[in-house]
Amino acid sequence: MVLSICRAAGLAAFAVAGLALTARYVRITNHVVLIAAALSPFLVLAAPVSVVLLAAARRWILTVAALALTGTVFASQAPMYVASAGGPGAGVSVRVMTLNLALGRALPTSVVEAAGEHADILAVQELTPRAVERLSAAGLDAALPYRTLDPREHASGVGLWSRYPIPHTWPINGYGMPFIGAQIQVSGVAINPIVVVVHLSAPWPQPISDWRNEVDRLPKTLQETAESAANGSVIVLGDFNSTLDMRPIRDMLRHDYEDAAEQAGVATTATFPANAWLPPLLAIDHILTRRSTPTSLYTVAVPGSDHRALVATIKIP
Repeated sequence: MVLSICRAAGLAAFAVAGLALTARYVRITNHVVLIAAALSPFLVLAAPVSVVLLAAARRWILTVAALALTGTVFASQAPMYVASAGGPGAGVSVRVMTLNLALGRALPTSVVEAAGEHADILAVQELTPRAVERLSAAGLDAALPYRTLDPREHASGVGLWSRYPIPHTWPINGYGMPFIGAQIQVSGVAINPIVVVVHLSAPWPQPISDWRNEVDRLPKTLQETAESAANGSVIVLGDFNSTLDMRPIRDMLRHDYEDAAEQAGVATTATFPANAWLPPLLAIDHILTRRSTPTSLYTVAVPGSDHRALVATIKIP
């Protein structure tokens, strides 16, 4: 009886881990695959459990299969926890922060405090007109005097505040929510880096089609931005509503773009949800870099927001 229970539980654990691993590599066409991919870092932990259970059940062939699955899981996850960035080399260090304001409800004094302590450049999503007024009143314009904003009601607005001058900005169209592109004039850098603020449509609970269309479109936007930057650096910040365990996000890491968390070997830097009693589970906010190197990456809690701010120090050559 005990052997039968171990066998059944072991097979169930094997199936869970196998399906979660598969979800990382297939095209995401529905919410079931989406959820399996997003939760795959946790679900694949069932693989070593299946090894123990199947070995306890004395199912040796199945145990070998479970060991192979566990090895495959380790091979797929391990690179995300090993820093891939080389030495920072010579350059100028710039601190960047991205924060979803949760419909503009993030506590303004906390946003200003976090920005003043951690950021030279602040990208925000879900920026409402009222939030602009409250942030300005709390002193954000004094801390970061240059800005380009597109505030809108509800979840649509975005904005960029900077300690450095912003000589040129432009809208990036074609998405459900606005994106902002901007040149930042950083002293000591020969070519002005480009900063892009993004906010992709959420794939849940609304229909997944809008999200799919946008993650399919974003690689072209990143390529066009890279071409505009030529030999200069690009930093892309925002709420991608996606994790690195989702294939479309990994697919866009080309044209010299890299994910700062993966470069720093801290892919467990989860930012959402941040207003629950549990710690955040999902890393859906990202900082992508091109021709620049992150030297640190961490999160900061901001009361009133359901996201943690994601902060990185970027060395721009």
